[in-house]
Amino acid sequence: MPADSKHPSYEHGAAKWSRCRDAVAGQDAVHMAGEKYLPKLKDQSKEDYDAYKCRATYFNATGRTLDGLVGMIFRKAPVVVMPAAMEDIANDIDLAGTTLIGQAEKVVREVLDVGRIGLLVEFPVVVEQPSNLAQAAAQNLRPYTSTYQAESIINWKSARVNNVMQLVLVVLSEDYEVSNDGFESKMEKQLRVLSLTETGYQQQLYRKNDRGEWVPEGDPIIPLNKGKPLSFIPFYAFGPNSNDLMVQEPPLLDLVDLNLAHYRVSADYEHGCHFTGLPMLFIAGVQLKEGENVSLGSQTALVTDSPAPGADGKFIEFTGQGLGALENNLKSKENQMAAIGARMLEQQKAGVESEGAMQLRSNGETSVLASIANLVSQSFTRMLAFMAEWADVKGDISIALNTDFMPKGMTAQELSELTKAMQAGAISFETYFENLQRGEIIRGDKTVEEEKEQIADDGTPLGGADDGND
Repeated sequence: MPADSKHPSYEHGAAKWSRCRDAVAGQDAVHMAGEKYLPKLKDQSKEDYDAYKCRATYFNATGRTLDGLVGMIFRKAPVVVMPAAMEDIANDIDLAGTTLIGQAEKVVREVLDVGRIGLLVEFPVVVEQPSNLAQAAAQNLRPYTSTYQAESIINWKSARVNNVMQLVLVVLSEDYEVSNDGFESKMEKQLRVLSLTETGYQQQLYRKNDRGEWVPEGDPIIPLNKGKPLSFIPFYAFGPNSNDLMVQEPPLLDLVDLNLAHYRVSADYEHGCHFTGLPMLFIAGVQLKEGENVSLGSQTALVTDSPAPGADGKFIEFTGQGLGALENNLKSKENQMAAIGARMLEQQKAGVESEGAMQLRSNGETSVLASIANLVSQSFTRMLAFMAEWADVKGDISIALNTDFMPKGMTAQELSELTKAMQAGAISFETYFENLQRGEIIRGDKTVEEEKEQIADDGTPLGGADDGND
């Protein structure tokens, strides 16, 4: 079996990923795909088809919905717990300037768009391992991540190892630089095969030889942790339903397909408007003399000396209802697209719901979007914990993405009653503070200690205004 063999479910997923990426990218990408999304009409020439396609408008509801959903998750900063020694990793997690939060946002976007992405944790390969943490820090030797989109993860296999199901093979397609003249970089494909052998985790690169065959390139790479090979493949998958590498349905696929159907109806509607929107001159019963031309315009007319019986001339224009049906179809699909985007935020409840229950709910704790946020948080937490272990950093580590998507706010009466309860000793200042954060009066990333310190600096008593008395 050649090294570039693909997993049985890869091709099925690839077709969906392509549709999703084009739909999100917008009109240029959809137009560029040509007949993939807009078939030719019967007997249509290339010139006619190009004009037909050019008139079609792609209403990018998918891209806007994706931006909105990502924005809802990141409207509040993720809650990150980690030792100070992990700050360098959090500020540049991939050694390319991407922050932890920035990478989390990219992961969420990919999961929502195509339903799949993977992060590989690596450690710089050096001839001589540093003898201590200070030496490693001085050389910037620390764990980092490499990102692989859905299309780059071409094969994988899991097996039971030490009575636990885990990855034993991952094949990744990536680019490598063949040459660079200072102005242009020439890239070619290589495969990075991650495998779990009897001696532990290793990587092997494959490149094509002169005959086009995939052959090993160099010796296997064996990452070490405290001088020993790893006992697992440090590849972390992210998905909408589970954090594994199995191909899952992209969350926005229904919206994508409806959006592309809307595009095809738009093409027919604009095509119809183009050919029926302009009035046409109709002449009946008039015999033109040889060489005689018909002139049209506000100050010219066609006149005949000997009109035939029943001769007539008039402008005719389209008055049928065909375009109205297309226009209604467009509006219907736009309403359906809006509904599909809204359902990403609906609570998942068993049984039949009333029509009123189909509205967007302010509490997104059990929504599809919240489920995705929680899954991403779980996989990131596991990955960060391993990175800390590899960097020999100890301490609690976690990341929790926001699942409160709708601004709730707090009324003046609610604030007043809450303040009275705190002043009367019915609730602690910490509970008071948490409620103010929930009501979005205080920033979500601010701590109780920071708030108390700021209150002390301002000279204002907790929960009330300074009345000027000692």
